[in-house]
Amino acid sequence: MKQGVLAGRTAGLRPAQKRRLERLCHRRHPEDQVAELLCLQRLASESLELELPLTLVVDGRGLGRLLWVGPLEQSGRLLERLPGSDRRQGSDLRLLTCCGRSKQLEPGRQEGIVGLDLAPLLWLRFGDRAGAGGQWPGQLLVAQPEQAEPWVVLAAADLSELCGRDPLGFAVEPQPLATAIAPAQAGQERVLLLALSPGDRGAAQRLIAELEGLVCSAGGVPVGVVEQRRSQVAPQTLWGEGKVGEAALEARRLGATLVVTDRELTPVQARNLERLLDLPVSDRSELILDIFAQRAASAAGRLQVELGIFGARQRPFALGTGHEFLARMAHIERDPGLILPTGIVAFEEAIEEAHLQIVAIVGIVQRPVFEAVDFEPLILRRHFHEAVEIAARVQR
Repeated sequence: MKQGVLAGRTAGLRPAQKRRLERLCHRRHPEDQVAELLCLQRLASESLELELPLTLVVDGRGLGRLLWVGPLEQSGRLLERLPGSDRRQGSDLRLLTCCGRSKQLEPGRQEGIVGLDLAPLLWLRFGDRAGAGGQWPGQLLVAQPEQAEPWVVLAAADLSELCGRDPLGFAVEPQPLATAIAPAQAGQERVLLLALSPGDRGAAQRLIAELEGLVCSAGGVPVGVVEQRRSQVAPQTLWGEGKVGEAALEARRLGATLVVTDRELTPVQARNLERLLDLPVSDRSELILDIFAQRAASAAGRLQVELGIFGARQRPFALGTGHEFLARMAHIERDPGLILPTGIVAFEEAIEEAHLQIVAIVGIVQRPVFEAVDFEPLILRRHFHEAVEIAARVQR
């Protein structure tokens, strides 16, 4: 019976390559050994041909659960493709990674964070070819999230020697990442605060205390703070790459499920931070709007808050001038066809056009909140349906 799943960058694979990778994924490994040497050698051969790293996830019974094609970038994508229930997956997973063309066997910062989220018993990493003298270098690593370097090398030797070892004989059971700093009730978010502190230490502490109060008002539990003092901010993320990596590791140590920043973020900055942290990110404005949403008593109030959240996430240049926005609203009311041009404008211009049309539709939907009279529900349903179709076409 097929147990494993082939996932990752599989779009450009030939059928023969897919069949070979699926056979490797379904191959069974000895329970009393780290891995089968022949399987890893074939995995290295496929990695050499594809010029991509390959990671095989094996459970405690030696069954391959997942073969991931490409680098480990986001743990959410791996976890959702990992087959079986939590009981079947168990806590004794083994990661077997052929690093591809990379000569460095130690995991990078992003790879290490993904590995911590998978919580394996051990991690075997090796190259895609043997070295001089026929030696095939490999490393066995275990997770130590409380240390500065979350992955510690237990053994560095030839691949054949590492494969023959008993995984339960030397592997250290990974400790829970969530500490007992701030116990959270069921359904509560554990929030890590990411702050860009000013030079004045007193002012920085007041800003952090205020942000902690907002988190508590929204129903979350602040579990930690990561600060950075910078004279020049990075336009892509505001925080430096090293500090973002530190925040990602700290979130795993504290068991945080959400990151809240003390600065307002553009949509691009929010996406970049979510990609690097591999966690949901909210800024101060969204947190305040969430508090209002929890306290909104009427349907009109809740809708108004949702519209405020939508407006807070727009690009500053998306609405254009007031005259352009009103002209687009009038055009959509006269002709709600909303057909995107194809083959006439560039792809970016088509996305911008659809974005502006959706914003205009939100403006039309917003009117009943204030007027509450002479409103035809059919118009709202029609515009909402068209907006959903546009969003689907743009995402494709």
